[in-house]
Amino acid sequence: MAVKNLLGHKFRTLLTAFAIALGVAFMSGTFVLTDTIAKTFDEVFSEANARIDAVVQGQSAFESTGPDGSAQRPDIDPALTEEIQGVDGVAKAEPTVFTIGTLLDEQNEPLTMGGAPTFAANWTGVPEIDGFDIVDGAAPEGPDEAVVDQTTADQAELSVGDPVRVQTINGTFDFTMSGTARFGSSGNLAGASFILADTATSLERFAVGGRVQSIYVVADDGVGQEEVVDRVGQVLPDNVEVITAEESTKDQQESITSIIDQLRIALTVFALVSLVAGAFLIYNTFGIIIGQRVRELALLRAMGSSRSQVLWSVIAESAAIGLVASLLGLLGGIALALLLQAGASAIGLDLPTTNTVIAPRTVLVSILVGTVITVVSSVVPALRASRVAPIAALREAATDDAARSIPRLVVGVVISVLGIAAMVNGSADRSLGSAAFGTAILFAGVITLGPFIVPVIAQVLGAPLKLLGISGTLGRDNARRNPKRSAGTAAALTLAVTIITFFAIFVLSFNSSLNAATDRYLKADLEVGGANGFSLIGPSLVDELAARDEVAAVTGVQRGQIQIDGTSRIIYGVNPPGVEANFDLQGVEGDLAAMAPDEIAIDRGTARIAAWGIGTQLEVTYPDGMTGVLTVAAIYSDGNIVAGGDPDSHYLVSDEVFAEHFPANSQFLTRAVVTGAEGVALDDLRRVVEDEAEAFPSSEVRDKEQIKDDANGQLIVVLGLFTVLLGLALVIGALGVTITLALSVFERTREIGLLRAVGATRRQMAGAICAESVVLTLLGTVLGLAVGIAGGVAVVSTQRDTIDPLEITVPPFFVVAVLVIAVMIGVIASLVPAWRAARLNVLDAITVE
Repeated sequence: MAVKNLLGHKFRTLLTAFAIALGVAFMSGTFVLTDTIAKTFDEVFSEANARIDAVVQGQSAFESTGPDGSAQRPDIDPALTEEIQGVDGVAKAEPTVFTIGTLLDEQNEPLTMGGAPTFAANWTGVPEIDGFDIVDGAAPEGPDEAVVDQTTADQAELSVGDPVRVQTINGTFDFTMSGTARFGSSGNLAGASFILADTATSLERFAVGGRVQSIYVVADDGVGQEEVVDRVGQVLPDNVEVITAEESTKDQQESITSIIDQLRIALTVFALVSLVAGAFLIYNTFGIIIGQRVRELALLRAMGSSRSQVLWSVIAESAAIGLVASLLGLLGGIALALLLQAGASAIGLDLPTTNTVIAPRTVLVSILVGTVITVVSSVVPALRASRVAPIAALREAATDDAARSIPRLVVGVVISVLGIAAMVNGSADRSLGSAAFGTAILFAGVITLGPFIVPVIAQVLGAPLKLLGISGTLGRDNARRNPKRSAGTAAALTLAVTIITFFAIFVLSFNSSLNAATDRYLKADLEVGGANGFSLIGPSLVDELAARDEVAAVTGVQRGQIQIDGTSRIIYGVNPPGVEANFDLQGVEGDLAAMAPDEIAIDRGTARIAAWGIGTQLEVTYPDGMTGVLTVAAIYSDGNIVAGGDPDSHYLVSDEVFAEHFPANSQFLTRAVVTGAEGVALDDLRRVVEDEAEAFPSSEVRDKEQIKDDANGQLIVVLGLFTVLLGLALVIGALGVTITLALSVFERTREIGLLRAVGATRRQMAGAICAESVVLTLLGTVLGLAVGIAGGVAVVSTQRDTIDPLEITVPPFFVVAVLVIAVMIGVIASLVPAWRAARLNVLDAITVE
């Protein structure tokens, strides 16, 4: 019977399965893509270390609390190479320079290769160590030559003998391209661009302080990795370690795996949102179907079918839909992953050739999740079907009053009140978790109260439709006719709009607060920052600007980690004399401008919690393994403006601390801010700053308005990406409206025929269906906006002590844009049902029982 019902309603079955398939495709595609990327990098790192035996590197002084620490392994003295070379069993040892840089085009603009980073490294001339093989031309020799990876050279249309320019932390340098090189089977290293010079040149131009990131060791034949590690370890200083090539490969693989795992979790959350939206659709669709099949089910009961048989027939129908949808979703996810891989290659992310990874976990989870969600969503409608009494077969139509029962009203009110209380309490107590939890509870309450809310909201939303005549009136009344059905149809859209609105309020409020902080607390006239939010500015820029007469004060900002009293803490490096002239720290106790390299400034909140004051001595450990004592020299009220809005600016130290104790890749400036001397016009100051910043062409000089515009652009991109990722939930919501309207057209066939018989036109019937669809989509959208705005405001308000000034923003343009999109979704969702309603044969329709 389940199979017969499915085959008898192919359109309904197809749309219902499609909704679940979309969510499963998102999930399976996430697994396939991330697994494939992980395998790609595993192979890359294995290939990179395949021909070496050991790696000598700086020893991490402490465990990092985030990604900053992974880049803070101390650099080492290349002079160790000679000593290591003399160890018995070592065939070859070579220092390796590996720093971040950027290639520049003929206009001195950064060459962007699909967003992947560019690295400046050394060519050792030892095949086992270099990893790259020359494809065209020759290896670099002398200070004027460099090799570029083949993929970058092809995309930038560079040929052997062409000039190439690279920017590193030390400035901009010109080379002649002596050749191109491939990394193993790929044109480059997992999409990253490379420029390689000989070791002497790399130490001079790419390295900081003549130090290197590691020393690679090749052992003599017959000497194992563990054995050579034991021997080399005996000649190393305390802050340097040696590990086997296998251990190095494993560390690199684990590092990238942790990043991929975070990406997988984030994308899986979006997939689950789509699946939950699909669950609402399944629940509502089966509820409508059961209502339409009451007489059929009653006849089955009258002929002897038991309740359990009816129950399991409905569950079997849902299981079949779930299984088919999951299989289709799995195939769709694999296709999606392949499409994204092809897209990555098209924009320059040239990954080594790797077979697509379809892990057993991907297949099992995709099928299990899709099927289980579909079955669980159908359980309540199935139970309702099993309770249909045989006497119902004698009724002309079934009634359904359960959805607006008093118990449901009471439960819905209680849940909503608890949600609102949690949100208010969270806001008052500055508890983000409580406010977010309250939002989720309020959403559940609104969904529960849906059948009671629908008539009122539909009446209000549908009022303007009277202007469309009979079509608008019919559409509004049809949307109010069955409150339970309308509420269920709108639920998926409510979910998607709630999450989008919640996140939008958070992002837009943070953006407004950041702009307000820039206006209020940034005293500087200009900022030098990285293009596209990524900075490759060397600390030398601060010294050059400080030497100009047109500049009154300048400071760079660096970010890293040290260990304070046994705990890893994020710190910011600044030029002490230039801090207070460029930033308003809202009150400073002590002498920040005179802060020495053995001193530290802390914010007032941290000082209060830790009971620290001026003169307190803090034991610290630096990334290079050195230990010391920093004395509190100043206490400031709020340093978020120094960190560009990040609420982790609790500690400031002199930039000399970074120069002395931090590795090269941690010494880049996140930005530099400049205040002009008295009487210097802004345009004149800009010319001076741009002149000095020419050494770092990837940087941009911005005034306050440009700083805010840049921040606005970045946050809008984030919001847009988030909305796109939730797009499937919106699509599923639209599908729910389409399915509901299609089932309603079938249910109202005789009614539509009678309306046509008394003079209604095809256009009026189609217009009525379209109007009903618009009301339904607006219903879900308005409820989602209400819950999302309430939750977003509650969550943002919990940050009053963290963000100053805090400006909660609910922009009218956002609300209007969402409502306009809802109308468009409503119109599109109604196309097929409206077309079917308009083309019904009048005589056939009025004879339907």
